[in-house]
Amino acid sequence: MYKVLCGSIMAVVLMSQCGCGPSADTLAQQQIDQLNELADAMESGAEKAELEAINKCMEETNKAIKDMDLSDAEKERLTEAFGTEMTKATARVAKAGMAQMQDQMKELMPNMPNMPAMPMEMPNLP
Repeated sequence: MYKVLCGSIMAVVLMSQCGCGPSADTLAQQQIDQLNELADAMESGAEKAELEAINKCMEETNKAIKDMDLSDAEKERLTEAFGTEMTKATARVAKAGMAQMQDQMKELMPNMPNMPAMPMEMPNLP
């Protein structure tokens, strides 16, 4: 009886692991995590190679989602479930990008001390 039970449990575990790709929910959360990772890297001044590696992972995730060929109803469900988190993560990346751009502008124009500073806060996104 013990061997049958162990065999059944092992079969269920193995069947659940093989042949199944990540779910749409998993990929959506992965996108959010990757956006936050990109924002963290940008905020810390990471090297270009690190940013490119994160971007490559994001492209692979985007391709995996596109390859799933989700229905409109599934896309709507994902938007409702992950839209707020996705918006926050995207805003973080945009804010970090704006800060980098501002720093680059200051480096390019050292003779312009009266250049007004760009606001550090992103406007509220819908």
